[in-house]
Amino acid sequence: MKDVRREGEYMCTGLIMQYMKAQQPQWLHDYIATKDIHEQVLSTLMRLCQRFAAR
Repeated sequence: MKDVRREGEYMCTGLIMQYMKAQQPQWLHDYIATKDIHEQVLSTLMRLCQRFAAR
């Protein structure tokens, strides 16, 4: 992720989610398991990624 920022490329929600799926599958699984309403998991995860990308 730091390499992307160093090269001046934009961080986007899709890129962050791809990274999590490829590099952090256990964290992603645990995050999904902690949510009560599984239908809202994708939207809350996207919101989390958007906040991170805005930093």
